[in-house]
Amino acid sequence: MGHVNAATLTLVCRSLRHMLEAGLALPRAWEQLAAKGPRMFRRIAETVAATLGQGESLESALAQFRFHLPAFFTAALAVGERTGRLPEVLLELEQAFTLQVELRRQFWSRVSWPLFQFVAAVLVLALFIWLLGVIESVAGKSPMSLFGLKGERGALIFLGGMALVTLGPFLALRYLFTQGRHSVALHQWLLRLPVIGGALQALAEARLAQALAVALEAGLVVHEAAELGLEATGNPAYAKWAKPIRKQTRQGQQLSEALKSTGLVSDDFLAVLSVAEAAGAEPDALRRHAQHRYEQAADRLRFCTSLAAGAVWLVVVIFIASLVVRLFSQYVQMLNEFEF
Repeated sequence: MGHVNAATLTLVCRSLRHMLEAGLALPRAWEQLAAKGPRMFRRIAETVAATLGQGESLESALAQFRFHLPAFFTAALAVGERTGRLPEVLLELEQAFTLQVELRRQFWSRVSWPLFQFVAAVLVLALFIWLLGVIESVAGKSPMSLFGLKGERGALIFLGGMALVTLGPFLALRYLFTQGRHSVALHQWLLRLPVIGGALQALAEARLAQALAVALEAGLVVHEAAELGLEATGNPAYAKWAKPIRKQTRQGQQLSEALKSTGLVSDDFLAVLSVAEAAGAEPDALRRHAQHRYEQAADRLRFCTSLAAGAVWLVVVIFIASLVVRLFSQYVQMLNEFEF
């Protein structure tokens, strides 16, 4: 069982929300998901339903799938369970995953053609390298080579090298994103970047504000709401502060002051929270700020998607152009040798 994708989680959130709003009990709703939900989620739903049937909490039932489900998903459901507002939280999750699916679709629609060109160019060059070996075996000499490679072995080396160059960085980043201390350091670094950092901060703040609004409105004490809210961001750089902020607020420190010490929260968020704390109107103010930051996050993530698609296209163009220039220079050199 692999990592559950955003499209599947969108369907899960929608189905669960509709069943709970219709008055179905939580264990029964998960049983329905196990029977009729998305196929790749049925095994998880079956285990969760069985755990709920034994009297355990939803939070503990989902904990065993922490490597298969996004941290944002499990933490947000914990907020909904503790506050008794699961349908509201599920609606927010559904909207968040819908945006994620939209951005992913937008990205792939923009990079599919340059990626096709890249793959086609690699395959054509591998075929060309193989043909050079065939020419050498027939004529006794090959007129040129590509990176010193010829024949079947050369083609395989070229394909292996290209796979390593393209897939290696992706797999390395995936590993760093999923490993504890490496993941925290990587997310902290990403938050400092000019474009993507602002998008990630807006998304994390929107989730934090939404979780705080739901928790505080339901009557949770500030230190519990703060811990749940930071975990619900789904961002390890924020989640690592959940315990320290809980401790500070439990000792009587204002939440806005405690969050300021993290260095991760924007001045706008702190200003909104500080005024709301003084007025005693945190839930309403935080919900409005969450909506504002979600809109900002969506705009910035769309811009980042466009930049990423453009970067992929540029890399493909540079790769193909450099190989064409290299082959042309070898061809010119070969013609000069024939002239002499």
